[in-house]
Order: sequence, then structure tokens, then C-alpha cells
Amino acid sequence: MAIKATALYGGIDWLTITVPYEHSAGEAWLEVCLGVMDKIAEEGNILKHRTLQGYYGISAGNCFAGSRDDGYMCVLTGSHANDYYTTVYRHFGHISRLDVQATVQYEEEQYGIAQDAFNDWHNGSEHLRTNRKLGVILITDGKGGDTVYIGSKSSEHFARIYNKGVQSEAVQYVRCWRAEVVYKNRMATRLAITCPYPLVERAEWAKDVVYSWLNARSVHMPGLDSRQLRLLPLVSVQHSDAERKLNWIRSQVVPSVKTLLEMGYRDSITDILRDAGYFLPDYDLGEQEKRTH
Repeated sequence: MAIKATALYGGIDWLTITVPYEHSAGEAWLEVCLGVMDKIAEEGNILKHRTLQGYYGISAGNCFAGSRDDGYMCVLTGSHANDYYTTVYRHFGHISRLDVQATVQYEEEQYGIAQDAFNDWHNGSEHLRTNRKLGVILITDGKGGDTVYIGSKSSEHFARIYNKGVQSEAVQYVRCWRAEVVYKNRMATRLAITCPYPLVERAEWAKDVVYSWLNARSVHMPGLDSRQLRLLPLVSVQHSDAERKLNWIRSQVVPSVKTLLEMGYRDSITDILRDAGYFLPDYDLGEQEKRTH
């Protein structure tokens, strides 16, 4: 039975750009990047000072902007890379990393996409030119979260195909698999010049970049070549720091507190909260205790 795809997304998933210190627009560009960190913080992420590869600056939501003696750097990851690409990209910057992704959502859950890609490469590698013969690694976890890596991570470009639904655990990515090509340095800088600014056009461009890279290496991903599906921009599902902390409380703290209440440690919990500078009224714990019996 043919595998049916129901949606197709595309976009930028990572951007690292540097500008040399002596460039006349470098300082102004850094101010723009710092402003992006402020906007990401407004989404519920923690804004904090950080050092990265010798650069000193601020980070928010796993993104970074900063400077060092020889220049300035900005790193955008996940959906932030796609959302703020047009804000921070400059043609005079050096792109040390650019990840381009295409994500396919299927009508039914799929588990063999990575294995099939692994087989495609092996079946087609004998027909490739010598300089196209790249290594391939298949990683399985027994839960459907398989990943296949094509090419060397130390090279200027390599790809990975993985179960995005299992990896992200986000409802927006249920039944989704992602193909991602990572470009570095010279190739990343050259490719970035061709990236469209409008989101829908960028989605089409990203899909074509990923499809062409895989096709040149005899690797097929169902739905990636579909002309019937409307290309959509990358869905923004990146969880903020606040959301992650709240989810941790729901999944880890609440069950532990409930168990301790059932074991009779109500007073100990109250003492811990008071020692930490917080006071939880007795009736709150009392009502919780009643509900647990």
C-alpha cells in the first residue's frame, strides 16, 4: 500500500552567522540580534548572560547573540531560526551553519522511513560517482524514533532523516518525519544567498533543497516529492523556558507531592516551602490531602 502524505512543511531550522569586528555595520547588526533575543524572551524564555565559543552576550530560548575581540555572532535554533531569519541575515556575514528542513506528515503513523532511506542509499550507492559515496549510519531506539545520518558530520554538508513526532513529542508533529540537510561555512554562505524572504516561498525552496540533496544520493522519502500538497512554513512549536518548567512541575513535582501527602509528609512539605521563602496556606494542602484519600 502506498504511503499517503497529508501535509508538507519547510524552512530554516538553524542559523549561525558571524560578522567581523572591523565591518562598519557590525555593531549595529549586533544590536538588531540582541533585540531578537529580547523578543524571544518575551515569548516566555529566560534572558541570561552567556559565553559561547569565546563570544560574550545574552541567550534566550537556546539562541544567542554576542561579541568577542574579532567580531560578532548570532545563533538561532529551531522555529526561531525561521521566524527571525530575515531580521538577522546579512549578505556580508559568514554563515558557519545553516540547517534546511522539510517535514512530511503522514495519514498513518510510519516506522520504517529511516530504514528505507538507509536501504535506498545502499542500493543506489554503487551507481554514484566516487565523490558522492558518503557514509550512512542508522540509529534505532525501539520506540519508533529512528534516525538515519547520511554523510560525515565533519564535512561541509550532511543530512539526517528522523521521526519528528517522537523526537519533539509535540501534537503539531504527530505522524511527522523530517529530512534535514546541514550546511557549513562556504556552502552554507553560498546557499543562504538563495533563500527567499517570504515564508511560503522559503518553504518551497527548503523542500527543493532537501529533495535535491537526497535525490542526488538515491535516497527517497515518501511525500517529499508531492506536487499535490500545499507547502507550508515551518510550524512554530518551540516550547518556552516557562512552558518547560510548568511541564516539569506537572510531570515530576505533582506526582511526588501527591505520593508524599499520601504517606503523611504534609508538615514536611510545608516546612520545605517555608524554608525556601514560600508559604502555602494550610487549607490548600488540606484540600489536596482530602482528595487523595
